[in-house]
Amino acid sequence: KAEAQHIAALTTLLDRYGIEYPTVNPYLGKVESPASLLEAAQAGIDAEKANVEMYDEQLARVAAYPDIARVFANLRAASLNAHLPAFEQALANGGAY
Repeated sequence: KAEAQHIAALTTLLDRYGIEYPTVNPYLGKVESPASLLEAAQAGIDAEKANVEMYDEQLARVAAYPDIARVFANLRAASLNAHLPAFEQALANGGAY
């Protein structure tokens, strides 16, 4: 549900600025599932840390666009303050949340 909200926020921006984007996920069926819940939790941790770094880099590039900066800052905060702690808790709990 959280990822769907993130996608909606980004597609709203892309539509506003007339930027085309794929409507079909090209990665469906091409990414292997982790072998265990522990691996899944670690993959989530790694992904959320990468997201925070990506938004840190992108925020400087969109500073002249307050609407984009606000969405990026919100998505960064969700990764850092909600998603990352959830995956860290899952890892600490043997893979279960």
